[in-house]
Order: sequence, then structure tokens, then C-alpha cells
Amino acid sequence: MQRLYYGWVVLLTVSITELVSWGILYYAFSVFVGPMSAELGWTTLELSGAFSLTLLVAGICAIPVGRWLDQHGPRALMTGAACMAVLILWAWSQVTQLWAFYLIMAGIGVMQSALLYEPAFAIVATWFRLRRGQALTILTFFGALASPVFIPLTDYLIRSLGWRSALLALAVIQALVTIVPHAIFLRRRPQDLGLLPDGLA
Repeated sequence: MQRLYYGWVVLLTVSITELVSWGILYYAFSVFVGPMSAELGWTTLELSGAFSLTLLVAGICAIPVGRWLDQHGPRALMTGAACMAVLILWAWSQVTQLWAFYLIMAGIGVMQSALLYEPAFAIVATWFRLRRGQALTILTFFGALASPVFIPLTDYLIRSLGWRSALLALAVIQALVTIVPHAIFLRRRPQDLGLLPDGLA
């Protein structure tokens, strides 16, 4: 009986964590704009500007993230970033000043570069060659679920708990679903386990 190629374990792990990280660190933001504006008095333009800063920082950090992945692989990077994302979500839940919010959103941009598709695609490219298209389809399918899952979930949490407690709840989800799987299941490359891409002999 042929053993399961470990690349599929890596792919399933990162697919699930991508769903959660995309949902919390990207899509959930839009649901917080209304309640944050109502409580803090910040305009939609000010809040949108903070998210634009997030995307700018994520783009800038993609270069050093790529270099890290080439030299060290995804395990330490994504595990550490998942831990930092939890702390940043907690800081977001405590924010009262606009300048502090911009710093927090810049931090989320750093976490996005280390947790979203950039490292995930690098993982697929490392573990799959012949079946890369199939692996990318699985990964992007899970990523596409982030919006329909986390936008209504975030809305429910905000209506039930308030936006600050909702962020704490999302931080708990981020911690439970991403930190341990990244630490346990991610590996740098198949050769480290005596394998070749796609499980070829």
C-alpha cells in the first residue's frame, strides 16, 4: 500500500490556515468599519486609509518574506507570524487613538505578507511539480471560502459581543487554528524527508 505523500498533509494544513488567516486578517476588516466609526468617531476615509496602509506594507514585506522562504522555509515564519497576529488582534481590540490604529494596521500588513498567499504559493511550488495545478486549485478553493465564512461570522460576533470582544474571539480562532498546525505540520521541502516533489520515487 502506497504511503500518503507528505506534501498533501502540508497542503491541507496550509489550505485550512489560509481560510482562517484570509478571513480574519483581510475580509473581516470591512465588517468593523461601521461599529468602529460609530464608537470612535473616525470617518470611513480614515478607516479605509488604514487598510490601504495594510496592503502597502504587505506588498513591501513580500520581498524579505520571499527571501526568508528561500533560505529557511515556511515553518518558523508562519508559526511566528500566527502568534504575532493574535497579539495584534488583541491590540486592535484595545485601540482608542487613530495613530495607534494605523500602527496596528501596518502590523497586520506584515502578518499578511507572512501568512497569506505569498508563502502558501511558495509551499505549493516546493512540494508539487506535476500536480501543481491540482494543489493550487485546492489551496485557492479554501482561500475563496474565507469571505463567505468570515464576513457573516464576524458580523454575528459583533452583533452578539460588540466589536472589541469580537476581535478577541477572532484572535482565539486565529490562535487555535493556525499556530499549532503551522508548528507541527509544515516542513521546508520534500528532500528534508527523503522525498521528491509529488511523491515521486
